[in-house]
Amino acid sequence: MAPQELRLQRISEHLTIGSTNCSRCCPTADLSAASGDTEPRQPRSSTRSSSAVTRPEVGAAAELRVAAVQISGYDKGDLPHPGYDPVEQLLPYIQRAGRDGVDLVVFPEYVLGHIAVPGPSTQLIAAAAKAAGVYIIVGCWEVAGDRLLNTALLFDRAGAIAGKYHKTHAAVDSMDESQPPWTAPPAGKSREWLLENDPEWVMERGQDLPVFVLEDIGLRVGILTCYDGWFPEPARELSLRGAEIIVWINGRGGSVEDFIVQTTMFQSHVAMIATNQAYGAGTMIGGNRAESDVSEEFLPAVSS
Repeated sequence: MAPQELRLQRISEHLTIGSTNCSRCCPTADLSAASGDTEPRQPRSSTRSSSAVTRPEVGAAAELRVAAVQISGYDKGDLPHPGYDPVEQLLPYIQRAGRDGVDLVVFPEYVLGHIAVPGPSTQLIAAAAKAAGVYIIVGCWEVAGDRLLNTALLFDRAGAIAGKYHKTHAAVDSMDESQPPWTAPPAGKSREWLLENDPEWVMERGQDLPVFVLEDIGLRVGILTCYDGWFPEPARELSLRGAEIIVWINGRGGSVEDFIVQTTMFQSHVAMIATNQAYGAGTMIGGNRAESDVSEEFLPAVSS
């Protein structure tokens, strides 16, 4: 993998992001072949090349190396399958990231499925984060009693859950056509039907857009989940709250929209890391700089 560098510099209260020695795209990485692992690689999964993100400070510089992983686990309407734990698919990527000196590994939306937080799945990821010495962002359906939240979890290098982001914009697929559009779920459907067919009618929507600090590096990260990224205001609010990097996790068919990524980077003065499940496409790492053509800094994804 050939790393790229995205250099972040503050000007007054704003942030401009530039890059040096960026290629336009990076090859898909075959984890098994690259690492010498004998276990077969999970089908239809790929990882984007690590990127180094540098934010100069007065008298010091901070560098963040990131890896975005395009992989499938649980999907939007999947309920737990006995004997299936997608964490096992994620662990080799976390281990590889540790060997490659990556600081932050980003996985897609939904991928852990319906889990308790904390619980057995988060304990496994926490142990892997601590062993590899990496930060991890990963999506799940967080189950807390009768509450269901579309959650992005942030693990720190010590394996602690350092933060959560709850999706704020529900991506619903059906509606009660007797009501104003998209204001009510389809009539006569049970909670069980909705959980399997249109669960974001059931989910508890997030009410905040937090910014997380990677403490040992000092970089500030905001998170958006899938449909959140289709609106300009969430990214703008994160930028105004000080986010320098926005992580956009997705779980959908088709491709994450490159024009949304480019526009968000340009308008909100942030770098972006986007992931998607492997049945889709568009996993990418990108930055912009105000004084150059934004397209020069965009790194398109390689679909699996």
